[in-house]
Amino acid sequence: MPRDWIRAFLNKPGHINLAIVMYPMVNLFEKLCGPLRDYRILHLTRDPRAVVRSLVQAEADKKAYGSAFKAHFRVSENPPPHAPISLVGIDKRIRRIAGLQTRYTRKLKKYKNVFTVTYESLTGDQEIAEIPEAIASKMLSYLGLDFAKLATDLQKTGTAHP
Repeated sequence: MPRDWIRAFLNKPGHINLAIVMYPMVNLFEKLCGPLRDYRILHLTRDPRAVVRSLVQAEADKKAYGSAFKAHFRVSENPPPHAPISLVGIDKRIRRIAGLQTRYTRKLKKYKNVFTVTYESLTGDQEIAEIPEAIASKMLSYLGLDFAKLATDLQKTGTAHP
């Protein structure tokens, strides 16, 4: 993908230009779009145990429900129950996620353009319908945007984590 093609979509007046980049894709993002220092960064972190539990649950649900699997449902919909999961042997996956978080958090610390927020502060690690207004307002302010409450008709279908 040529760099000029990507640049054509960046910084267009009246548009929010946003990239959601998972840790392993940071190097590709920088190769295509330029150094992280040139962008405002919202850095979302989450307890590695909760990340892995969520991944394992999504894998089990996808296996159980096939093409009917969705991560989110409209409030008016009745999501199916989660498929049973086993957490035996997940320590290796937890260590991998923790290692990725440590490596990229260390990398991001050298930039001044980073707003870090934890998943747990967004959700209280409970099922939610929307991000708490106080956190959403701070994130948008960091991005230079005004806060306006949006109506949402989606619900998070995850479960609380111990």
